[in-house]
Amino acid sequence: MFGDRFHKSGPPRSKRVRTLRIVAGFLATGLIVWALSALPYETFREERIRALGEQVTRGIIFSKRIQPDPDGPLYLVSYRYADTGGIEYIGVANMPQDRWQRMRKGDRLVIFFARANPALARAQYMIEPAFQVKLRQWIHGK
Repeated sequence: MFGDRFHKSGPPRSKRVRTLRIVAGFLATGLIVWALSALPYETFREERIRALGEQVTRGIIFSKRIQPDPDGPLYLVSYRYADTGGIEYIGVANMPQDRWQRMRKGDRLVIFFARANPALARAQYMIEPAFQVKLRQWIHGK
């Protein structure tokens, strides 16, 4: 038996095993820290706010433009919308090319904005990261 009745301990480990356990501990800790730093916290924050509820309203497109990007052009529309209190906000949405081509200045667009933060809005049919869409579905239980 190793130790006394109050301080039970296993058999003594060799220096090689102790060193291996310490290195494995540091690697595991580093892996956890790396994984946590790679999470998109901004996306989690946005979806947490949206989980409190979204309002639906109509926005008006006031600008269309194409912005070059290394992954391909972004088809952007700028729109205005008002929350339930009548405060006006401006948003920008990246749209699929076929939808963007059909849109004109002055067209109406369905807008979903967060009740807790009306400045946080998304347009119907806008291109969003797949992770964000899956996270929203998971939060809403779909």
